[in-house]
Amino acid sequence: MENNDTTGVTVFGFDDVHEEPSDEKLPDCLCMDKDGLGFTFCSTNEYGHHRLRYRGNKKLTESDAWDIVAENFG
Repeated sequence: MENNDTTGVTVFGFDDVHEEPSDEKLPDCLCMDKDGLGFTFCSTNEYGHHRLRYRGNKKLTESDAWDIVAENFG
């Protein structure tokens, strides 16, 4: 994994997995990294399964993580 430098640059990784849509709607899932510097967000909708991976250089609260999710998934 890359280390973030001190300029505050943040590394985003987005993986959009297109699977056959199903009728089952799974709940959104937010998993924080143990060190608090990143998280993985997973969501399933009618277009398939989507995952957002975030890793930064500042410790995040769960509220911060949900704000980042909202910025990327509206």
